[in-house]
Amino acid sequence: KDQQDQIRWAFEDEAEALNIETWELALNFSDKPDEEVKALRIAVHKEAAEALDMDWEEYCALNAVEV
Repeated sequence: KDQQDQIRWAFEDEAEALNIETWELALNFSDKPDEEVKALRIAVHKEAAEALDMDWEEYCALNAVEV
């Protein structure tokens, strides 16, 4: 359990250092092509913007999302 916690914390720390969410960091370790990873990342961010009822450009600016 302690080892799992340490791994999770290290993963979270790395995501924070890169200024991205942990799920985005996990995508970086997938075997998916870069373009597919980018498309998945954008799709999740678009869903979040819609859920928050935010303008897409404003959401991108506030969350450092590069399209």
